[in-house]
Amino acid sequence: MHQKIVLVTLAVVLAVALVGGRALTLPGSAPATSSKTSPCGPVGEPAEKLGLARTRALTLCLLNEERARHGLPGLRHDRRLEVSSQGHSNDMARREYFEHHTPEGVEPYQRMLAAGYPANNAYTAENIAWGEGSESSPAEIMDSWMHSPPHRDAILHPGLVDVGVGVAIAPGAATYATNFGGPPLR
Repeated sequence: MHQKIVLVTLAVVLAVALVGGRALTLPGSAPATSSKTSPCGPVGEPAEKLGLARTRALTLCLLNEERARHGLPGLRHDRRLEVSSQGHSNDMARREYFEHHTPEGVEPYQRMLAAGYPANNAYTAENIAWGEGSESSPAEIMDSWMHSPPHRDAILHPGLVDVGVGVAIAPGAATYATNFGGPPLR
């Protein structure tokens, strides 16, 4: 029987809470980091300015920075998960939807499996996000994910060890998808 982390299929999951084009800071949480300084590099720059490769690399670095902060090993880049993530980011941007499932009902684990990742017998999860201008920076996207319990849980889940980052960059905006995977379940 295949299993997956349920958070990617819950209808109540918000990939990034946006209010008037700005990332929502949840009550009682710290505001979004405005200094955007990180050992990772210029994480506060908009994705459009950074370009695809740099945005992906900075996002992965921030994911691993958060995991290290919580005593977890870093996520390993997986090309198959990157293909799945990038395909979903591109599809959401091209067809103007923002969901974990495609309009045809294809689920994240199905996209991962189609890209060659053994998602039918592994832990899997997906985080998605969208931002305009400075809200499209890796720092702002990460801040939004870390202030959303289901997205934070995916980032910090010890059973998730592989990741692929996809980013569809449009003028002034970016659509992110991160696909996470773990070892086969026994």
